[in-house]
Amino acid sequence: MAHFKYLAKTADGQAVNGIMESDTLLTLRNVLREKDLYLISGTAQNEKGTKTSSSKRLGAKSLSVICKQLASMLAAGVTLIRAMDILYQQTEDKRLKGILRKIYEEIQKGDQLSDALKKQGNTFPPLMISIIESGEVSGNLEGVIEKLANQFEGDNKINAKIRGALVYPIVLLVMVVAAVIVMLTAVLPTFVAMFDESGTELPAPTKIVMGASDFLIVNWYYIVTVIIIATVLLRQAVKTKKGRFIKDNMLLNVPILKKALLNIASSRFARTLANLVGSGLPLINGLEITTRVVNNAVIEEKLMEMREDVRTGMSLSYGIKKISVFPPIVHSMIAIGEESGDLDNLLNKLSDYMDDEVEESITRVMSMMEPIIIVVMGVSIGFIVIAMILPVFGVYETIQ
Repeated sequence: MAHFKYLAKTADGQAVNGIMESDTLLTLRNVLREKDLYLISGTAQNEKGTKTSSSKRLGAKSLSVICKQLASMLAAGVTLIRAMDILYQQTEDKRLKGILRKIYEEIQKGDQLSDALKKQGNTFPPLMISIIESGEVSGNLEGVIEKLANQFEGDNKINAKIRGALVYPIVLLVMVVAAVIVMLTAVLPTFVAMFDESGTELPAPTKIVMGASDFLIVNWYYIVTVIIIATVLLRQAVKTKKGRFIKDNMLLNVPILKKALLNIASSRFARTLANLVGSGLPLINGLEITTRVVNNAVIEEKLMEMREDVRTGMSLSYGIKKISVFPPIVHSMIAIGEESGDLDNLLNKLSDYMDDEVEESITRVMSMMEPIIIVVMGVSIGFIVIAMILPVFGVYETIQ
């Protein structure tokens, strides 16, 4: 149950203010009507009595689920306002429930769906709002929402592939770091006393490892503090325009990552532009929105240059070829689409093809990273083990 601050009027026009607990704004309206009050406006309140708000953007998975369910209900003949009420009622996530409730309230007041989404701050991406606006203008809201569901489902699949591929390397790296720390702080000190008693001259590898062990044991809190501060500063830096550009440029210059990153950007570009053009949005407007979804500042800058060329009359295919960012097949497929007058269909086929390429390139990257991490693990642990064993042979020779 939510608390609503409402403004209502009596039959003779007298204003009445108050706060009432209710499931939805529609329920509140019905309750007030039973009291001969006519609801003028109502605003959901949080526990402190202030307006609930949310500016954090919803993820691709949540957006995909919302669009799928909404498209299905609209296709079944359910009205938009009723569909939003059903979505709100069945959602269990508290944050998402609050967002859907506010959208429902705005639509009930007479707003278009796109206007209601705009009022939620940064919660919904510009891509979604623009496509829904075009659907409202063309009268094909159900169709464009279904396109959005496919768009966000594709984005979610790519994100899931990336997350899944990163699990194993991250686990290996954590194991390497944990093993090295345990050996330096727990295992090695037990050998140090034996080495000191023997009076044996320690080899260079052992001195290096013992120095690292002493430094880690004495200064561990400084090390942890530095790591935390560096992580926070780095995260803040990559949020800036310049920092994000530097980060993305560095990633694109890593040989084993470059092809995978370009394939991911190509897939997002093709799928997004296909949905925008297929929804009736002009190509220039579609490119402006598509530029922001490739999720790479370097590629975004190139696409902005291309958009200006297309604005002055250059064909899209030639513009893609000119910036030399995407794989050659992107230029070729778009050129065929322009020649045949079926650009959105060719873009959809291109996005399907690039999705397969994304999966293959991610698998290839992981197959290359895993042996590298295993080698690093073996070298690190092996060096420490050898450093501990070498003095033992020295002690044995002294005894003999």
